Amino acid sequence: INSNYYVMDGAGSPPTELQTARAANLVHGVMQFHRLLARDQLPPTLIRGLVPLCMDQYRRLFSTNRVPGRDCDHIKHWG
Repeated sequence: INSNYYVMDGAGSPPTELQTARAANLVHGVMQFHRLLARDQLPPTLIRGLVPLCMDQYRRLFSTNRVPGRDCDHIKHWG
């Protein structure tokens, strides 16, 4: 199954059949999110509008990858 529930194709933009336009919309949205995150302007996620969730892991969304190893992979974060 090829599924990624984090990516909502067409969310907030008019649907199009042009694959390049859809990709551009996706990249634009991700870069807007990255800018908010980098500038500490991302509002906290709240449970029932009252309790803020810990957003410490958000910094690992970008510049992090899994590096394959012979016996075990490891995570590398740049930044």
